[in-house]
Amino acid sequence: MPILNNVYSSDIYELFCIAKTYDTHFLIRTSVDRLAGDGGHTIAQEMQDTLGKGFHRVTLRDKNDKVTQAKLAIKYRRITVLPPIGKQKCYPSLELTVLHANEVNAPANRKKLEWKLITDLPVRSRKEAVEKLDWYAMRWKIELFHKILKSGCRVEDSKLRTAQRLTNIIAIFCIVSWRIF
Repeated sequence: MPILNNVYSSDIYELFCIAKTYDTHFLIRTSVDRLAGDGGHTIAQEMQDTLGKGFHRVTLRDKNDKVTQAKLAIKYRRITVLPPIGKQKCYPSLELTVLHANEVNAPANRKKLEWKLITDLPVRSRKEAVEKLDWYAMRWKIELFHKILKSGCRVEDSKLRTAQRLTNIIAIFCIVSWRIF
């Protein structure tokens, strides 16, 4: 169904607009506190006034590779997000869903989880919010798979020069990486 882009550096307003143009979707971690609503406040201010919608547990590994769980308090809200001030004549405002998940009672031995996500997909229930959080949580598995592919299989060191040969070796390395994963 949706094509997702969860690269942290994709928090670029122009990309939000391009996704709409190409009839695709995105779910990204946001780092920018954008103007919202009528422009007199920001997303953070609007989310501060949003009531919590429940909790969700995620499983993760700490620095020592120990499996642990984190309890996240969930907030979400559909918000009118404005383009950056210098680009308001070039880009429209967008109706986006902002989803915040903050860890409750984080242990002292690791940093508290705080996810600020933004998507063009609707989130109308706790179940839909959890779905989006689970999609985002998959990013660690994807990063581990790519690490195995790049470091373990050393796919980037390949000296093959044709697209067909590169395609073949990458296909084999993907199977090997998957088995290692």
